[in-house]
Amino acid sequence: YVLVVVGMPLVGVAVFLHTWIWRPADPARRRVGWIAAAVLVLPALIGLWASYVEPERLRVDRVTLEPGAAAADSADAALRIGVVADIQTDGFGDYERKAVAAMLAEEPDVILVAGDITQAEWEDYLGIKAEGVEVLSGLDAPYGIFSIQGNTDPGPLEFASFSRDAEMEPLLDEVVEIEIRGRTLRIGGLAWPNNRRDAAAVFVQDFAATSSPDTFDLLLAHSPDAVRNLEEAGSLDLVVSGHTHGGQISIPFYGPIWNVTDLPRSVAGGGLHDVRGAPTYVSTGVGVQRGDAPEVRFLTRPSIAVLTVP
Repeated sequence: YVLVVVGMPLVGVAVFLHTWIWRPADPARRRVGWIAAAVLVLPALIGLWASYVEPERLRVDRVTLEPGAAAADSADAALRIGVVADIQTDGFGDYERKAVAAMLAEEPDVILVAGDITQAEWEDYLGIKAEGVEVLSGLDAPYGIFSIQGNTDPGPLEFASFSRDAEMEPLLDEVVEIEIRGRTLRIGGLAWPNNRRDAAAVFVQDFAATSSPDTFDLLLAHSPDAVRNLEEAGSLDLVVSGHTHGGQISIPFYGPIWNVTDLPRSVAGGGLHDVRGAPTYVSTGVGVQRGDAPEVRFLTRPSIAVLTVP
């Protein structure tokens, strides 16, 4: 990051000054100098955008699913499911409050918080916990807010305590059923890690096996890799996940350069996909990867989502 965003532009400035001060007599050589300087300086502009602008260009991803077996009798009975994933913050400020306000403005029936709420060392987490509780308790939905643990969250006991303090119901290998305007929404919340442990595979398989045509069966898993616990996931009506951040950086005609799943890169890029027969929505997330990673986004805007189930 430093080499590309700082080092190359400095070389570009040097080329520009050299071309300007010791102006070559040959016009072709002067053009080469100006072009080389511009090309070398361009990464600085991209770096500024990716570091300070795009990470907070929050968008609302509004997705309507195809009608399924448990479709509503009328448009008024459609389910609106809010998704907030990967806030992944080390401090709750104006941007995180903006994400909460954006979700409230969509007025969903339920809100799913798909893991990675924080990313901080234990002592730092304790310092931001109270503010996080205050910010997230601002979320409101008539049929509840449900959360699952991600890989950057604290352990399951502390995560469950944080969630309850923030008026969210943690689902750690648990199932909840909600009646919404005559329809039954069944949510299976998967604890982390949601693929590489025997209990996760058993939970997903049991949840899929007990699905019903009379219910809308939604698997909430931090990583979309959870679907890999099933050879055929067609009995699930929807899988909701995050974890990938949409790759954070995308290259035109190639897609995300960062894929933290075992699924195709196109799935990691976010949005609605068919994975093993199950409609699978992958959020690009609200925040960015922290720690040693550059906190950047490029051509991959952060998002919250509202999924409409006809």
